[in-house]
Amino acid sequence: MNQTYGIYKKLNNPKLIGAISLFVIAFIAFGYPIQVGIPAYFQLPSRVWNVSFRAFTFFIGVYLILIVVFRESSKRLKVGSMAIIIFWIFYLIRLVYDVIILDIKCGPCLNVSNVFSFAIGQCFIGALVGVFTAKYINLKKAIGLFSHILLISLIIIFIVVYKENGGITIDLLFERKNIGSDIEDEFGRTSMLNVSYFGIYGTITALLIIFKLFHFKYTIPMKIWNIIILIFSIFMTFLSGSRSPILIFIIILIYIFYLYIKNNKLKLSTYLIFSSIFIFIFSLIYLVVSSNILDEFSTIQRFINLTEASKHGKVIDPREMEWASAWNQFLSSPIIGDQIVTTYDYFYPHNIYLEVIMSLGILGGIVFIIILYHIYRKQRSFIHTRNLYGQFLFVIVLYVLMDGIFGQSLWGSPYNWVMISFFLNIKNE
Repeated sequence: MNQTYGIYKKLNNPKLIGAISLFVIAFIAFGYPIQVGIPAYFQLPSRVWNVSFRAFTFFIGVYLILIVVFRESSKRLKVGSMAIIIFWIFYLIRLVYDVIILDIKCGPCLNVSNVFSFAIGQCFIGALVGVFTAKYINLKKAIGLFSHILLISLIIIFIVVYKENGGITIDLLFERKNIGSDIEDEFGRTSMLNVSYFGIYGTITALLIIFKLFHFKYTIPMKIWNIIILIFSIFMTFLSGSRSPILIFIIILIYIFYLYIKNNKLKLSTYLIFSSIFIFIFSLIYLVVSSNILDEFSTIQRFINLTEASKHGKVIDPREMEWASAWNQFLSSPIIGDQIVTTYDYFYPHNIYLEVIMSLGILGGIVFIIILYHIYRKQRSFIHTRNLYGQFLFVIVLYVLMDGIFGQSLWGSPYNWVMISFFLNIKNE
């Protein structure tokens, strides 16, 4: 007992709380490729590695939360933070009821321990760490660490892809290829890295680099280094074969132009000129990539499939069936929701907004809207005070929110919750 109290006393230091919390938040948000890439590279059983990683972040996160709660027991939480906690209480009740009591299966490759280790050990605890410890974290240092972790994760992905495929060839752009397997094999390897993460991390990195080049001053060598990282991250985005990162990249890039105009008090006409030039350049790029030369690229082919489906009124992509199922399940139980997975394939619907109302109905939807409203208010305050680091952080949060339209899940996407809670509670200074 005395030894535990001694550890508590040493950790009960604002700077130390901030430093440890920052690393926990950064690794929960962007450390997944590090977690799965190392065992994939060395062909090690991933189960022990994954469980150890999640257990470590869980216990460190709980300890940090308890330290802050005892330290500030009389302080009230912000409305947005309360909404996050209430939402997760609702969702955990639904999760326990569906998975434990009703024994609903969550997809062919998932088991109970996997679902709960992500939901509680990563998403819920990650959100609470953001809620309770963000005030102790220096925003400038956080931005720097996030950028480095993202780059390290991308490099690890690249190295593992290179090793598993015997090099990086143009053929890799013609197929969507996961690292390892989602199903346990004879080596005990499970849950490796899905290709969607290539696009997520690549696009976020590219957007952050562009934001930095627009808003911060760098020496010539640093500008060249940033441009190299930009090219590398865009390449990794195309390697993912995902449609949503490219669409989101275009939208957020226009938003970054807007912030540049706003922060520098330039005229609206300048923003319109910037946007027009960008749209013109993108149109030229689209004409090139839609040619016969490149129409076999996985990313482009998936865009073509989606377009053909719309023209002929056919459902080619199973994701449309998941969305339809989620919507119908919400309509069948609109107040409290139906269940955590779709009845189409017993998987999450790859749209967190549909998943909210499918799982928790109107009640959960209202709480989620409150969270979104407070995100909007926080970003407005960062724009008003011209806090570039706060706006930089919002670029990540905006990507998270937009990517939720095309993918992710409430219980299986830790970086959603940890970044949202961190953003809402970081000081604007």
